[in-house]
Amino acid sequence: MTNFEEGSTNFSFHSTDFQIILLSISIAPILLFINFECQYKNTKSNTSNSNHPIVDFSILHSHRAILLSIFMLIMAGFLMYTVIHIIPILSKGPTPLGFGNNAIETSYIMLPIPMASVVGATAIGFFVSKIGDPKSIIIGAIVITCSFIVITNFYLNEQYVLVSIFVISIGYVLMHIAAINLIMLCVPIKMIGASVSVAIFLKYIGAAAGPAICGIYMGTHLSPVFTISNNNTNGMLQLFPSSKSYQFVFLYCTTVAIIIIFIAVIANKFSPKCQNYSCEERGEIGNIANKLINEIQIWEGIEIRPHTFGRISI
Repeated sequence: MTNFEEGSTNFSFHSTDFQIILLSISIAPILLFINFECQYKNTKSNTSNSNHPIVDFSILHSHRAILLSIFMLIMAGFLMYTVIHIIPILSKGPTPLGFGNNAIETSYIMLPIPMASVVGATAIGFFVSKIGDPKSIIIGAIVITCSFIVITNFYLNEQYVLVSIFVISIGYVLMHIAAINLIMLCVPIKMIGASVSVAIFLKYIGAAAGPAICGIYMGTHLSPVFTISNNNTNGMLQLFPSSKSYQFVFLYCTTVAIIIIFIAVIANKFSPKCQNYSCEERGEIGNIANKLINEIQIWEGIEIRPHTFGRISI
């Protein structure tokens, strides 16, 4: 801890007041940006860009599935980045509070995460196109929930942890791809870039909150361990996160994963069957096509099945 003493004043970078100042500095630009964007959108000038802000926040309530998908992305980022930060602490912690591994052995435990991201992302795209986005999110959330249940009960077993984080990574990639696809289907083509950008931005906010919240809890629930190192053969008493803190963090993540399942079930009811086009993109041809499709549905022996990515098959 770094202290600056000037007279009777004692200032610390780790003090609560300084952290509140940093939090205010971080939040203020975001609020100013949102205010600027809202004012910019409501301007009545004749310029061509007056009604086209950088980020159109109206897309958040234009379709219910968009907001639900963003909530699921925030929670998925919360879970994944919590695992990325908590597992190295568990791996390098001394026994019986951890595995007692060094940096190289810890990297072996974390290796399944990039492997699942590289290999899984390639194959999961075909899987999502076959069964649809909402069902893929539900399956991914169930996979993550089962993995967290296992890791909650066997977090001191290195083999179980290794397999569990690999399965969690697969479920995360499945949820991430399906949620992004669902958002892209819910908005007009011209707004896909802005909507995906807002979703990814909010996902990383959840990703930043996960390790912070869990780290605060683990930092307040410590257990003393007497350790001996090469530099200090006599040993010394050190504080490490307790076993209950790991169990609570993984149980908390399990609860968040269960909430994602319920949100995904609700999103399945509001998910569009094809691409959502704006009135300008649809035009008169789109109206004629919709009338033709409605007329064909009345015919006997004809079944129209909407395709996940906008096409229909008769």
